[in-house]
Amino acid sequence: MLQVRSIIQFLNILILCFCPLYGISQVSDSTMAQTADTIITQKQGQNDALKSPVHYTATDSIRFDVAEKLVYLYGSAEIQYETTTLKAPYIVIDWNTNTLSAETRPDSTGKPIKPVFKDDGEEFTASGIRYNFKSKKGKILEVITREGDGYVHGEQVKKDTSNVYYIRGGDYTTCDHEDPHFSLHASKLKVIPNDKIITGPAYLVIEHVPTPLALPFGYFPNKQGKRSGILLPTYGESKGLGFFLKDGGYYFALGKYMDLQVRGDFYSRGSWGARTSSSYRKRYRFSGRVDLGYSYLKFSDPEFPDYSLRKDFFIRWSHQQDPKARPLSRFSANVNINSGTYFRNNSYNANDVLSNEFMSSIGYSKSWNQSPFNFSMNLKHRQNTQTKVVNLSLPDMSFSMNRLNLKSRTPGKKRWYESIGISYNMNFKNDVQTYDSLMFSPSAFDNIRLGVRHSIPISASFRIGYVTISPSLTSNMRWYHQITRKTYDPDTRTVTSETINDLSAPWDYTANASMTTKIYGIKEFREKNYIRAIRHVVTPALNFSIRPDFGDSRYGYYDEVQIDSTGRTQVYSLYEQGIFGGPPNGKSGLLSLGIQNNLEMKVRPATGDTTGTPRKIKLIENLAIGTGYDLAKDSLQWSRIAMSARTSIFKNVNLTFNSVYDPYVIDTIGRNLNRLEVNENGRLGRLVNFNTGLNFGLAHHSREERNKNTTNRGTEEEREQVYRNRDGYIDFSMPWSMNVSYNLTYSKPVSEALITQSLGLTGDLKITSQWKTGFSTGYDFKNNQFTYTSVSVYRDLHCWDMSFTWIPFGFRQSYNLTIKVKSAVLQDLKLTRRRDWYDQQY
Repeated sequence: MLQVRSIIQFLNILILCFCPLYGISQVSDSTMAQTADTIITQKQGQNDALKSPVHYTATDSIRFDVAEKLVYLYGSAEIQYETTTLKAPYIVIDWNTNTLSAETRPDSTGKPIKPVFKDDGEEFTASGIRYNFKSKKGKILEVITREGDGYVHGEQVKKDTSNVYYIRGGDYTTCDHEDPHFSLHASKLKVIPNDKIITGPAYLVIEHVPTPLALPFGYFPNKQGKRSGILLPTYGESKGLGFFLKDGGYYFALGKYMDLQVRGDFYSRGSWGARTSSSYRKRYRFSGRVDLGYSYLKFSDPEFPDYSLRKDFFIRWSHQQDPKARPLSRFSANVNINSGTYFRNNSYNANDVLSNEFMSSIGYSKSWNQSPFNFSMNLKHRQNTQTKVVNLSLPDMSFSMNRLNLKSRTPGKKRWYESIGISYNMNFKNDVQTYDSLMFSPSAFDNIRLGVRHSIPISASFRIGYVTISPSLTSNMRWYHQITRKTYDPDTRTVTSETINDLSAPWDYTANASMTTKIYGIKEFREKNYIRAIRHVVTPALNFSIRPDFGDSRYGYYDEVQIDSTGRTQVYSLYEQGIFGGPPNGKSGLLSLGIQNNLEMKVRPATGDTTGTPRKIKLIENLAIGTGYDLAKDSLQWSRIAMSARTSIFKNVNLTFNSVYDPYVIDTIGRNLNRLEVNENGRLGRLVNFNTGLNFGLAHHSREERNKNTTNRGTEEEREQVYRNRDGYIDFSMPWSMNVSYNLTYSKPVSEALITQSLGLTGDLKITSQWKTGFSTGYDFKNNQFTYTSVSVYRDLHCWDMSFTWIPFGFRQSYNLTIKVKSAVLQDLKLTRRRDWYDQQY
């Protein structure tokens, strides 16, 4: 059977190669049959031959009608000619007219299999196709084709020689279902591939139901990649601001690496806002995003007592450099500046609304290959929205040298002095402190503080038995151009300060010596027990620090000023306003003691673990206790006792603990007396403050989802889309997650104790594969009220999505409901209902 089949195949190939069907006259048989799984190539070079070979194959059979010059292909037939490919269950080729036709046929289960046609990157699915090889014209019935981000459905389609498609009875949609959930229906459509789609009068159809929403014509861009275009606004009415058009603007596709959005809001009562957003990215080099915003919100009228005008702005810029782009130098930026109330008045993001501090940093660092030197420069900003204070560092520069050890010229055994190392660090700072309302005014720079600090630490490390000894000597020098002088005015009985320009270089030094070791304690149990072993690691550390009295008059760093009419005086530092401070006053001989503890246990291997390796569980990650004793003082020599602990339970529960104890008795106004608590009250110290935090987090991933997340991170285009639209990305890979946080703070500086405690709860739940809900709330036990609370619901409607955000109470009480098309092509096809927080007062 195989030999007969091979002969038939060979003869048919010879017939096609040397006696083409459209010119054959030597063969008398009217038909010939070809078995399945065969590829035939039409020979070139004959009269009227096609320009390129025609390849065709079928899994069932191929039948040739030589007299009529027809070829019939049965079963998963495929035709390839140049850039054209046709796949269908049944195909007929007519060499008389150089045409082919394909039809829909059912498979063995009765499911209809439709022809699929591809040409120059365009793909069609249709119930019937007729196509001419030479003219490249065709007619397609009940076609479905993808055009850019959308799909075109047509009852009849004609294709001309310029590759333009004319469709009668067509629908345009972004739904990828064969029976789409929605579409824009038009009697006539014109499709110009990789350019545009034009329709006549069209109306919206949802689930086969026509709606009264109609357009006189339709124009849809069909180019691949980013495209410039208008961003249509949403409309509505606000009780406080009037009728509005929001989020309207224009999108600029500024080339391959950058884009720009410009949006605006306009209200009928005079309020307005403007925002710009630009993203840029160059692969393997850098990426970033710039956001700017300004809002002008006017409530009520100037004639009424409830009138208010709020002008706010914000600036955000993030820039990241690929580490491989320039390994020895790096530039990064994370800028977050606002007027103090912008996000409170304009944002719906809980993190922005609840943040009290905003920080910015623009940094550049440079190192040299095979060199110990490093350079860095930073511009920093820190803003507190409650105190309105803004701190700027313009700039903060640092030049340092890594530790260099002394080397012996004699090879062989290591000398003792080779453990001695020296390093260097220079820091220049220029700081400005102002208020957010004065940030961009000239007066903001009236109180500039600048200076230079040089630090040279010399250190060594020796090991004697199990004890490590580390002596060090650190010298610090500051360069200032100003000093502070204080005088007493007897008329006003006040002390005035004056800043005087004076170049000076105060310096100080400190000598240290520390000793540390590790003590291990291990308790092993029988192998049949669940607990196999317990290990306790104790790390004691003893440090001695000595420093002379730089407040002595011979140094000239301190002065004395009268403070009242009785003649009492006070010592002050000439450099108390210096950016790096001044040399410390008073000598010191501080002996510090600290003990760190770590407790772990090994338990029976987990069920199913074939390696038999015991599991390690951390009972106490770190328990630290520390205090100190100053030998140079004549009273109050003991330092406060500090205790902290940290541990994780079941890998999901994190517990932290911090406390401070005062070893001395205090009087009624909180001053320490030189009397120990252990002698007066029988305790080592008085509890000054205490803080504990509990964080409990749970999350669940199914096995299939974990495998999917590990092996499939999405295409480059999908990752780019998520990067550009991070706020709109919904992660359905996690079925549910929950995080509970509890914080308790106790403070008793004098006689009255202050206790605050709060509970926070956040989480989300994937109800089904299309429904996901999230929440964020908390409770303040001191004020007996709920903290900022929000509830969100997301519904995946395949080609649509629905999002609902609700803040049920509080000063931000509001809701926002949006139903929109997912695709960016029809992103303005949406329905929005909202009630902003500022409408609650009307």
